[in-house]
Amino acid sequence: KGLGITFIITGLMAIAFMSFLGIKL
Repeated sequence: KGLGITFIITGLMAIAFMSFLGIKL
């Protein structure tokens, strides 16, 4: 379960990072 939670958090951070770059660009 821990690995799944880590994967979900990583995915959310990746999406947020992509959105941040999209807004910045």
